[in-house]
Amino acid sequence: MQNVNAAHRLLVLCLITGLGLLTTIAALALESGAADASTSDIVRSAQVASQYTTPTATRTPKPATANRREALQDDDLPPPPPRPTVRPPTATPQRPTADPPRSHETRSSRPRHIDLAVQQGASQHNVKPGDMVTFVITTTHQSGVRYAENVLIYEELPTFLDLEYAETSWGTLSTTNKQVRVTIPVLLPDDMVVVRIVARVNNQPAPDFMQIIASVDSDTEDRNETNDRAAVPLFGR
Repeated sequence: MQNVNAAHRLLVLCLITGLGLLTTIAALALESGAADASTSDIVRSAQVASQYTTPTATRTPKPATANRREALQDDDLPPPPPRPTVRPPTATPQRPTADPPRSHETRSSRPRHIDLAVQQGASQHNVKPGDMVTFVITTTHQSGVRYAENVLIYEELPTFLDLEYAETSWGTLSTTNKQVRVTIPVLLPDDMVVVRIVARVNNQPAPDFMQIIASVDSDTEDRNETNDRAAVPLFGR
């Protein structure tokens, strides 16, 4: 009888102990489920919040690049270019003492004077009263590059000749009694002026031989005056 009671008490104790163990396990299971539920809620909340939150751009730092000159070794650098050789002047330059000439000619080669030349011809040399004689006076500028200023071509007829007509290829012509003048402000090099004079013989030349002289003059210095006059002879018959 005592053994039965002891066995009964032992069974009850085991039942009580098992119930406590089951209660403890259930409590732990409940706590674990709550924790899992909390974790799921937190993850779900984070996912929802991420849908309404603007992502922040993350700046990626640029990799630091070393200076090319520092990265290169001394042996890799190209050699520096050679410096130009500066030669000292062989002579000290001289400042010009005068202004250069304005024309393409140098001052030394430019002539300072001119050369005017005159020539004269006559249609006939033996004359008698009533004849018509034509004189042709040709004036030429024979110098290099300088022009002649205020040129005057002049001829005076003798008393036995009457002036009938006069003309010039260039310049201003004027006549006074038996004098013929042609004035030209500027005569350029190699220019030529031709003057024609027509005269009538009114009497025998006295004396029987006479020279008709034409001349040229200018305000510019003439280097050769020997060709500034030209004469033609007239003989009476």
